Amino acid sequence: MNKTKIATITSLMLIIIALGSVSAAIAQPRPETRAQRMVTIAENAATAVNELILTVQDNLDFLEKIQTAGLTDDFGNATLDYELAVEYVDKANMALDDLEYDQAIQNATQALTNLRQVYITIRGILAQAEVQITPIVDPESIEEAIQRTTERIQTLQDLISETNPIYQNLTNAQELLTLAQDTLLDDPEQAKEYLREANIVVTEVIQELRQVARELTRSRIEGYLEIARQYRSRIRERWQQAQSEGFSLESLFQRFGFENDEEFTQRFQEMIENAKDSEDLQQALGGLKEIGETLRNMANQFEERWSDYRAQHGIEDSMGGFGQQNDGISSNQPGFKGGQ
Repeated sequence: MNKTKIATITSLMLIIIALGSVSAAIAQPRPETRAQRMVTIAENAATAVNELILTVQDNLDFLEKIQTAGLTDDFGNATLDYELAVEYVDKANMALDDLEYDQAIQNATQALTNLRQVYITIRGILAQAEVQITPIVDPESIEEAIQRTTERIQTLQDLISETNPIYQNLTNAQELLTLAQDTLLDDPEQAKEYLREANIVVTEVIQELRQVARELTRSRIEGYLEIARQYRSRIRERWQQAQSEGFSLESLFQRFGFENDEEFTQRFQEMIENAKDSEDLQQALGGLKEIGETLRNMANQFEERWSDYRAQHGIEDSMGGFGQQNDGISSNQPGFKGGQ
């Protein structure tokens, strides 16, 4: 039978699930920061509730007292509710990976609500069954945690070059784990502290990697926006040539909801600025897609109509249509492809 590993469960859970922690996370200005902190709070809460459940399940005396009190089914239902809450934590993590920050916050919030109810339910069951959980450090559990953190470090090291400065941080974390392993039998409390410090370092590395990923995404967005500007410039060159030959653009603008070239230019610039300034990368990518689709569709419609106009008036195209080699628009950029 495993020893009880919960250290002051009541205090821990009240800290993790307290509304103050949630409020502090929601108050963060950046949506990704809010989402990350909410998911972290939900993960910590799930871990703590799981430890409480395992503590009860691993103690035959506790289970007997719960059975005597006629609360076995209630405890079983609480564990099922815990599993459902963990599903929301998983959904929150998936949404966070997909940069869907609002969805991540919603799922994390639902997970916390469910976990809080599970904790309250189990706490009530234990009180009725007169079960008291004492804070004991379990070396076996610490050793398992050391192994999990070691695996996380190895996974991260596979993703990072040894010349990267943050690789050394992972080496430092591994050294802390070695200290934790060496002191585990003689001083479990100190081993637990080394483990905690290692986990802090690993968490910081993960956050830094996520920041690098966001910066790379931002850099790509800036590159796509520059392509959009070049593409717009190319379109306007074609429009100017068409107008010089007597071709009217009025119906083209109206088809896409613009009164004239001036309104198109103003709206296009607004779309550019919104995508560039957005702190929500998912929203920025959505705006980028909208810009690309608008430009591509306008270019296709324009080329088709102007081609008919030139044929009717016997005018040759001296500049070449979109999709030519000198367009400067890469066909593998999302939303930016030349007309066919």
